[in-house]
Amino acid sequence: SSVIYVVHRGIGSFQMKPPTGSVGQDELAANLKSFTNDVFTGNGSAVAFTLSETPPNSNSVLVFVDGILQKSSTNYSISGTTLTFTSAPDTSAEIEAKHFGIRGVVRRSTDFQYDSFTGNGSLTTFTLSTSGATTNSAFIFYNGIALKPTSDYSISGTTLTLTFAPVASSEIMARYQL
Repeated sequence: SSVIYVVHRGIGSFQMKPPTGSVGQDELAANLKSFTNDVFTGNGSAVAFTLSETPPNSNSVLVFVDGILQKSSTNYSISGTTLTFTSAPDTSAEIEAKHFGIRGVVRRSTDFQYDSFTGNGSLTTFTLSTSGATTNSAFIFYNGIALKPTSDYSISGTTLTLTFAPVASSEIMARYQL
C-alpha cells in the first residue's frame, strides 16, 4: 500500500514534482534516497566478496565485472552478504554490485524476474516468463550490454521485441520487476 513519487529532472527546464502535501525528496530519509553500490577489485584468485548488506535474493543485485553485466546463477551467486563468482575475476578487474529495492530499516523488494534467451541470427521476438513488465521498466541486455528502451526493444504483454536480430549464440537477458 506504499506510494512512491519519482522526481523527474528532464532535459531543459521541465520538472515534474509531487502535488502539494505529498512526500517529496526532502521528506525522505537518507537511506531511501540512495541505493547501495559495492565496489571491489579482483586479484585473479578470490571468488568471494562481502557485500555491505544482505539483499533479498541474487536477482535484487546487478553485478558487473569491468562494466560487463554478469548472469545470476551462471556467473555468480549470493548467500547472505557473500557474493561468490563461479570463477575468479581477473587481477585489477573492477567489480560492482548495484543493489535494488525499497529501503527501510531492512531492504525490501519484490523479486526481480529474470529471463534469458539465445539469439539465432533471425529471431527478433522472445517470450518473457511473466507479463506486466513495460518497455521503460525493464533492463534488457545483449551480450552484457544494456539496450535502450524503445529504440532497441519494446515489450507488450509477455512479448519482448528487439529492433534487430541477435546474432547466433548471442545472449539476451531480461530483468524486470512487477
